[in-house]
Amino acid sequence: MSRSRGAPAPRSLAALLYRAGSAPVTERWVRLWHPSHVEPAMRDAVRSAGLDERYRRHGTPHWHAMERADLAWTGRDALRHKVYVSPEPGSLFAALHAVLAAAVALDVPALKVGATTQGVLRPDAIVLYHRSPEHAQQVAERIAADVDGLAARGVPFTGQVGRTGAVSRGTDPSHGSWRSAVTTAVATAVLHAARSERTARAGSADQTHGAVEAVVARTLSTIASFGLDVTTWWPPLRVPRRLEGRRSAA
Repeated sequence: MSRSRGAPAPRSLAALLYRAGSAPVTERWVRLWHPSHVEPAMRDAVRSAGLDERYRRHGTPHWHAMERADLAWTGRDALRHKVYVSPEPGSLFAALHAVLAAAVALDVPALKVGATTQGVLRPDAIVLYHRSPEHAQQVAERIAADVDGLAARGVPFTGQVGRTGAVSRGTDPSHGSWRSAVTTAVATAVLHAARSERTARAGSADQTHGAVEAVVARTLSTIASFGLDVTTWWPPLRVPRRLEGRRSAA
């Protein structure tokens, strides 16, 4: 069945869902989080936490990335268990000091922090990578306790750790990322549910009453059938096969 005129493609909707939770780019944030300000603040935070000696720093135009100097980098496949830290933008560096202290104390293998205004304003402005779910949970609980007093945003489609939602978890599939896989699956399920609901209501006197609720119910049922908890979005021990290979435009 071809897409209805004006209906979004799954890829476009997935990208929109992936960006959900980003803070708007305002003059205040552009001024505060200009890359020329982020870089020296990052250097100070790294030096204060003692990461200079234990972590190698590298990066991309969008991320400041760090990995333990005594570990060979083996790629994402070995570090699939993620911890996301999502404070309000104004509290980012307060959270960062807690994150870096936890990384040193608990031997986090790798992490990254947004390097641009847009990167800082993402809900997942800080991401830590781990080899096991047990280690990820230990680190997440430590950070959640340390940032408990900071204003939180939260990362959609991830499993919350702690009281506020500032810290959460995900597990990457073999290829791609947890949030890309989930948002692509949700986008595809939403559009399929919408088409199914239109077909079911064709010829009905009232084609709109309860339609949104029905589409939501169909979507959640589909995603739950993949093996995901659609209430908590907690990452399962094994990424469901239906999520493997799903990538969004994010």
